[in-house]
Amino acid sequence: MEKFFLRFHPNEQALAVKFSQELPDKKLSMAKLQEHLMFFRDDAKKCVEKAKDMIRVNDDQSEMSISEWLYRINATKMVQKFTKNDCLFVPDIKDNLDPRDEGALDPEKY
Repeated sequence: MEKFFLRFHPNEQALAVKFSQELPDKKLSMAKLQEHLMFFRDDAKKCVEKAKDMIRVNDDQSEMSISEWLYRINATKMVQKFTKNDCLFVPDIKDNLDPRDEGALDPEKY
């Protein structure tokens, strides 16, 4: 994330380090990260100060697509399983998966 930050703020190495420390790995999509950096492209300090706001907004999975969620947890092999069962968004999971099926979430199975 440091390198990405430095593309928008090339002379702010210390802030780039702080920015990357504020954000967890694989929790944010590249689009969300880029949107944040574009919004604060003229103010590197404010970009770092508001970094955690991205996490709070992003934590709401009620509208997250299954493909984005599976990408974040490194389980993209399972996209077809979910879409076949009409699970397009994260909240759809509880309505469409049988909790008695122990292998339902085993990525090696699919």
